[in-house]
This record gives sequence, C-alpha cells and structure tokens, in this order.
Amino acid sequence: MTRSGGRPSRPPGPRLAALAIALVAAAALAAPARGEAFRPPSIAPPVMRIGLTTQEGRVVTLAAAGGLRLVEKDSGDPPWRRTFEGDVRVVLLGAGDARTLYRVQVGSLADEAAARALARRLEGDLGVPVRVHHDAQRRLYRVRAGEFAERLAAADLSRRLVDLGYADAWIASEVTGDDSKASLRLVDRDYNEKEIGRRRLAAFAARGGPVKVNGKGYRGVVEIFVDAAGRLRLVNAVNLEEYLRGVVPDEMGPGVYPQIEALKAQAVAARTYAVRNRGQYADEGYDICDSPRCQVYGGSDSEHSLTDRAIAETAGEVLTHGGRLANTLFTSTCGGHTEDVINVFPEQDEPYLKGVRCAPEAEAREQVVTYLRGADLPLLLAAAPSQARWIARLHVMGIVPSADLALEPRQEADGARWGAWRDAAAPWLGRPRPAGGVAAGAITRGALARDVVALMGWEERLERLVPDGDTAVLLGLAPGAPVPAQVAAAGGPEAALLVREGLLEPPPAPGEAAWAARVSHLEALSCLGRLAERLGRNPLAEVRVVGAGPGGLRTEKRGEIPLAPAPLLFAATPSGPAPVGRLALTRHEPVLIHLDGQGRLDYLEAIRPFRSLSDDRFSTRASWEVQVSRDELSSRLSRVLSFGELQDLRVVRRGVSGRVAELEVVGSQGTARLVGFNVRVALRLDETLFTIERQRDPQGRITGFVFAGRGWGHGVGLCQVGAFGMAVRGADHRAILARYYTGARLEKLAGRPDLLAGPGDPPAP
Repeated sequence: MTRSGGRPSRPPGPRLAALAIALVAAAALAAPARGEAFRPPSIAPPVMRIGLTTQEGRVVTLAAAGGLRLVEKDSGDPPWRRTFEGDVRVVLLGAGDARTLYRVQVGSLADEAAARALARRLEGDLGVPVRVHHDAQRRLYRVRAGEFAERLAAADLSRRLVDLGYADAWIASEVTGDDSKASLRLVDRDYNEKEIGRRRLAAFAARGGPVKVNGKGYRGVVEIFVDAAGRLRLVNAVNLEEYLRGVVPDEMGPGVYPQIEALKAQAVAARTYAVRNRGQYADEGYDICDSPRCQVYGGSDSEHSLTDRAIAETAGEVLTHGGRLANTLFTSTCGGHTEDVINVFPEQDEPYLKGVRCAPEAEAREQVVTYLRGADLPLLLAAAPSQARWIARLHVMGIVPSADLALEPRQEADGARWGAWRDAAAPWLGRPRPAGGVAAGAITRGALARDVVALMGWEERLERLVPDGDTAVLLGLAPGAPVPAQVAAAGGPEAALLVREGLLEPPPAPGEAAWAARVSHLEALSCLGRLAERLGRNPLAEVRVVGAGPGGLRTEKRGEIPLAPAPLLFAATPSGPAPVGRLALTRHEPVLIHLDGQGRLDYLEAIRPFRSLSDDRFSTRASWEVQVSRDELSSRLSRVLSFGELQDLRVVRRGVSGRVAELEVVGSQGTARLVGFNVRVALRLDETLFTIERQRDPQGRITGFVFAGRGWGHGVGLCQVGAFGMAVRGADHRAILARYYTGARLEKLAGRPDLLAGPGDPPAP
C-alpha cells in the first residue's frame, strides 16, 4: 500500500497503534450508536421522587464515578454522548427571569369547594382577582387575593380585608416565571458544549453507584427538567428505604445522638411521613422536598452505619391511626412538653397529635438525676472557689499533698514548701527538675517569678517579648520610668512577665514594692495550676454518667468506678467550676474524672450545669433568649401584617404546653392577629414556647422586647432530642413512638399494600 505521494507507507509503531486503539475505544464509548438507548436503571418500589434544592438556579454540575450517562427520560436516547467522564454542566437557556408577586392570604381551608366559594365571594366584594393555592405539604387550599409587584401595595389590601373582618389576613409571596423558550445546554469537562434542544433528561452512573449533583451524591436516578415557572428543576428518584438512609442521619445526627432506639423511632416517623405525603407535590413534578419544610434529605453522602442499622431493623414499619397513615410530624426540641396540633396548625386536629410531657414520670426521675457525696471542702479550696479547680487538679496530679490542702490560704508561702511543689510539678510541665532548692522562709513575688521563669526556660521570652516600658507599667511604675536596679535584681521583670502571661494577678499595690510583696499559699498554687492548665497538662478523663450511689459512680463505658474516701467534687457554674460537697449528676451528661493509684474516683468536675429533668435537656436549644428593639420588630412584622407602628404585643391564648397559640399585635392603625405557627414565623423565633418582657425608656414607653423561651421547631409530634433522652433511660422505639403519637399503631407496609397506593406506584389491586 502506498500513500498519495507514491512512497511506501511504514506500519505504525506499537505506541502509535496503542494510542489509536485507545482513541477509537474512547470515541466508541463517547458517541452513541445509531438507535442506541440506555434506559435508566429500574428502582425497586416503593419509589420516592425528591425535589432537590440547588442554589445555582441556571447551572448544575453532574458527575459519577466510572462515567455519567445523560439520556432522555422516556426513550433512553443520549442527546449527545454515550458517557461523560468527569464533570458535566447542565445549563438552562432562554427562560424568563423569575419574579416575586405578593398576594394577601385570607384563609386556609381543608375543603376545596369551600375555598373556591370563598374566593368567588371575595372577588365580588373586593373587585380584585382571588385565586385558590393548593398547599401540598399541609393538604390545604389557601385563598389569596390580589396580585402585586410591591409589598406595600399588598399591605393596603390587607388593611381592607381586616376592616371586613378577616383578621388573619397575611401577605404571602410567590415566585413565577416563563418556561416557553427554555431549553438545556450541556458542557463537558473540556468545555465542549452542545445545545441539545431538550427539556427533560435522566442522569445515572454508567457502572452503578451515586450521581453527584454539585458535589453531593444521590442514589438511584436524577432527573433534570424545566418546570412550569421556567426554572431548572432536579428530582432524585430513589427507593423508599434508600431515601431514608439520607434522611434519618440529617434529621437526627447519629454522632450527636447515638442511641439506636431513638434513631429507630426517627426512622419509623420519617418513613411514615414520606409515604403519607408521597405525591403531594405531583403538580411540580416530585413527591416531597429535601428541606426542613418536608424532611431534610442529604443523599448518599449523609449515610451512617448506625442510622442504616436503625432503618434496616425497622424496615417497612409505619404508624397508622384509624386504618390510615398517621401524619407523623416531628420537631427538634419541644421544651419539655409537646403541643396539640390544632394550637400550632389550626387546620389540623389529629387525635394522635396531642401535647404530652417530654419528661420521665415522678417515679422514674431517679433514673435521670442522682447525687454524689464528696469530701468536706478543705480550707484551701473553700476559701477561693474561683481558683480551687487549679489547686485541686494539682492535688490529684500528686503535686500538692492532702495535708497541704488544709493550709491557711492567705498565709505567706514558705520557700521550702514552694520548692517541693515546683519540683513535683516539673515533670507535668515537661521540664527537668531544678538542680537547686529554695531557701526556707517567706517567698516574694519576684523570687517566685524568677523561679518559674528558670523552670520554664523563659529567659529569652523575657528579654525579647517584654520591653522595659511594658515592665514598668506591669509593675505599677510610671510608664516611661526605667526599672530600678534593685527591682531588676530581685525578680521584678520576671514578676511582670508572669502578670502579662496571666499566671500572677496584678500587684496588690503599685510602685517598687510590688515585686517585694510576699506570696500566699493561694497565689503560689494558683500560679502553678494555671501554668499546668495552659500547657494542656490535664490529668482528667471524660466519661458519661449513668448514675451514682454509695458504691461509686456508674458510667456508660467504664462501668462502676469505686469512690476514694474523700473525693473532690466541682459543680459547673456560669463563672466556672466551683467546689461543692454534694453534686447532682444527670444521666448521660459528660463529666471529667480522675482515678487514684487504686482505680478509685478522687476527683469529679461537671462540664455543664444542671439544666432540666426533661428528656430533651441535651439540646443546645433547650432554652434561649432573644432581645429585639421595638422598631426592628415593627419592621419585621409589617412585612406580613398591617397595623401601623408597633405599640405592644399581647398573648391572647396559650396551648396545653404553654405555647403562644394566638398573639395580638397592637399598632397605631389598629390590631392584627397571629395564630399558631405563624407566630414563630412572623417573630422569627426558635419556638412559640416563650414569655415576653418589655424594655422601657424613662418615660415608660416600650423600646424593645425580650423573648425567653424553650425549644426549637413547631413542638408537635415526636420530639427528636426527647426521643434520645427516652432511649438513654432505656425506652425502646415502640415506647418512644407511643409517647409522642397517642394511640397510633405500628404496622408493616408489607401487610398493608393499600397504604402504598400513590403517584409513585400503581394502586394495589
């Protein structure tokens, strides 16, 4: 064979041949054959379709290990390449900009016919368009009047409605857009791009496994399409049980709440909620959302072995009431008591969503709190609670003998005793024992400071980091004065360094006498203790409490630890650990302990103060306080209500838990009313279980409000942190569910195929 020039060709070398084969193979993999289709993998029923939240709006990045396939959802035809290696971007083209409209919500009705009748009546009374908006999540029909580009225009209509007797008038916002010209463009990792002229794709891994959406993994299939508002929409189609693997750990973190029975209760509640609400967003192309508005879903990246186990051990379990799936609402932290659903969501009144105490019964409270008796406080600890922790730790480290704890705290320290403490502390401080001793007799601040500087090898620190001017100020001398020779010779600069480092208190009297002041036992030991803590020389271990008794301390992992004859106990207070003779210990709370040479507990320090007997006491939102000025709150409330300038707030009605069920907003142009969950939304608080305190100026006018409350969420149904607290006390998931869903029944989906009928699957025969 010859080339066109007539010269004989040479066969390709082995490297070129291999490259050619690789290029041909890559081209075959990338380019679809004529008529070739790749159907998305089938998903075992029941199937959940989850609307994914993305921040980008017009661009989404997809990828999959081993290659990504992007095909038309129905036909399986690849619109460009057979497989994409690396990232591929899907770009929305030609859609109109989304815009926000404001309407005034007049009411929420469970009956569609009644809602439409109200809409017709309002159109006649107001002369404005009124539409009925279906709220899929709450299964309600919301009647909304008007259509405004500005919130202020909606406020005028809101005032008219209040005058007509519609006290719950509320300004709602809606997002709308235009999808008539929208299409999709694909951009590969090499920035090659193709406008595919398609509006609906399915993405899946060529070799199985999750699909990455903006870096986050999802099992099953990810669908990409343009919705009716002209927005880019992503939906994850996945099996119900695999969906729960991405829900339960995000709703109830197993690292923070590692109790299997609580996680099992959460799994049942999440499964029931998902199945009951499947198909509720069908008009928008999916079943349920991935945000707290429904239940949080983090995909495969959120999965955890402990929650996987909880899901597997409750596989198919759901809650029913009256033969129907229960509406298993759940909340993070209920503040010690859940609420009747009707007081939070007035359109609902389920008999199994009644307010219950989130705390052990009286006879079970000893399971939560027990008491530990410690030593009578030694004189040195009792005299200085704020410094006692450092001294007590030096004692259990073997630096300070028991007899020394009985020393008079303010008595002048003896040089020989200080030398013994210093020498014993040296190994803990990572320093060799000093070669020389310390002379007997009283010791001055300067002498002690010089001793510490020598022990720690801080001579260069003293020379380089503390200028003479700073030394003078630290010693109480004039800012520009030189340090007198006699002060320098007797340890004045060293004392200044220790003051600067926070190891000594500022001198009790200014002037040259500061360096010569005698050091007390308390001062000397506090200096050593602070130094040990600063260097991380902590002899304590953290454990979690199960209980306590005469026999010792019961802990979760170490079992029972016997007590030393006179253990030192420290309670947690706002100003730091304080020595006590008797300490209340709360189950599962962490504490710091030390064991003596015989394995007995001789020191215990609480990390957190006692907070509550409630089962949800472990939450960081168990209690909270918020201050807000009157002007700021007025601006906040005027976004949804019409009342003029805010003058006051009045609680009209509270629920069984003490939550604010109805709140009156008093303004310069009338009053407005907030009901149920809208109270929390409008005030922007963590919960509706709160009190109101008013701040006033000297003339008595309200200038601000203080809201002190408990809990986080809506307070209805399962309390997630409370479920953890019940599990800590030994309750199983059945008992937990029975507590929070009064009268509900635990059933298996396999035995009730009728419960699964919905848009995701054909109805059961």
